[in-house]
Amino acid sequence: FIDECLSVLLRSIISIIITTPPELLHDIVLVDDASEKPEVGKRLEEELEIFGDLVKLVRHEKRSGLMVARTTGWSKRVLVGFREFEILVTVISNCPFMPARSIYKSEV
Repeated sequence: FIDECLSVLLRSIISIIITTPPELLHDIVLVDDASEKPEVGKRLEEELEIFGDLVKLVRHEKRSGLMVARTTGWSKRVLVGFREFEILVTVISNCPFMPARSIYKSEV
């Protein structure tokens, strides 16, 4: 993300958390591509504390672009450690999750 509103970032994080089964959600990695907005600085870090270790924040010193930011997020996730058959999903910061509920229903 770059200079995204704090409320948009939090909405996206919360939508991921409430729509993803806990057994599938291990980490959310946010990549700040050199934002300049003050609210994306210290205030964002304070707000992210409520999520504990689930949400990780990586900051670029200089703007690198979307593809580099995605690669940085993936690299950060690899440092945490992949398990076999894990799923990695990349989303844009202003895009909340809306699940297809039928995927999670058991067959009767």
